[in-house]
Amino acid sequence: MTAALTSAPPVETGTPRPNPLAARVTPFDGFRGFFCLIVFVHHLDVLVLADARVPGGWVGLEGFFVLSGFLITTLLLVHQERTGSLGYRRFIGRRLVRLWPALLVMVGACIIPGRLISHFSWHDIGLSSIAAAGFFTNWTWRIGWPGNEWLGHLWSLGPEVQFYLTFPLLLIALQRLRAPRWVWAAVLGSIAVASAVWRRVVWMHGNAWMDPYTLTPLRLDSLLIGALMGIAVRWGWIDDRWRWPLRVATVASIVFLGWLTLNMHHLDPRMYTDFGFTICALAAAVLVVHLVLEPRGWLGRFWSVLPLVALGRRSYSFYIWHVPALIFVTHELADRPSWFQVAFAVVATAVLTEVSYRGFERPSIAFSTRLAHRSTVDVPEPAPAPAAAGPELGDEHDPTPALAGG
Repeated sequence: MTAALTSAPPVETGTPRPNPLAARVTPFDGFRGFFCLIVFVHHLDVLVLADARVPGGWVGLEGFFVLSGFLITTLLLVHQERTGSLGYRRFIGRRLVRLWPALLVMVGACIIPGRLISHFSWHDIGLSSIAAAGFFTNWTWRIGWPGNEWLGHLWSLGPEVQFYLTFPLLLIALQRLRAPRWVWAAVLGSIAVASAVWRRVVWMHGNAWMDPYTLTPLRLDSLLIGALMGIAVRWGWIDDRWRWPLRVATVASIVFLGWLTLNMHHLDPRMYTDFGFTICALAAAVLVVHLVLEPRGWLGRFWSVLPLVALGRRSYSFYIWHVPALIFVTHELADRPSWFQVAFAVVATAVLTEVSYRGFERPSIAFSTRLAHRSTVDVPEPAPAPAAAGPELGDEHDPTPALAGG
């Protein structure tokens, strides 16, 4: 391996001291749990109650994209500082080991209901299942493959996993070029802007809403905003000096995100023509950075309450199973009172989530962690780079997707 590939970007002077955080930033779990609730309430509202009181379920999507972009970038940079490389094959292998077991079980379990309840053909079930297992459900509309109401929400795993596959390659290219840090930021920022502008152009040209809403190149801005926050925190560009401005921005962001959740549907033209998704992602990024700088502040304490943390740690299983539970209710319990439908949906989602988490997700997490330790056992652990700043995120903070549908 060449020196250009294994070396870090040049250390720049004037970098603040490292940010001394614990190995696990518990409020991140609460962050996931909170945005999971937004998604669930939205889908419950739309699928079961046939109402529109919470139109902004997509806000959960933006929050997850931003957090995942932040975490993936931090993890890659930490691995590079410790080993001299970004560890692409290790990174991708661990992602797939963690994601596939629970997902394949869920996809397989939806085959029979898709046939007996929704009366899909075996051909349509097969193609939609392949797309779901391969993390490209977000492209099925574009390539002419059939949809599947039991699996349609898995489209949002597509942009994130596709980002996992390609984003580290971009960072490796920047490493090989020995690009200074400002070039890293400029490249990521330029791609984010291009993605947002492209989404606006596609919408303005009258394409079907699925294109600007689901296709990966048109959703990169949220992921890259999180990535930019990751390098800014890790490299000390954002540190304790930003606490007070961030406190003010955090309050404004919470109010703004709450307003979007209660008032703005993802098909509102302003989301595309006025860059609504991008602005929402920036607001979510403010919350993420605030949690990094003040994990024990008022927001960190709120997102550290046990129920939110527990839900956040199960967010992947919760997400993949909550829509099948709701779809079952809409088909089989439509004649029951609304309170019974809601109660059944909540209990069914909770049970399916726990079975998936304990039976498939947690064992896969343990296995992927053993693989990571085995792959780095012979690698010396250097001292942190002088310019390193930001959270020391351990294996438990792998950015497993737990995404929201619109």
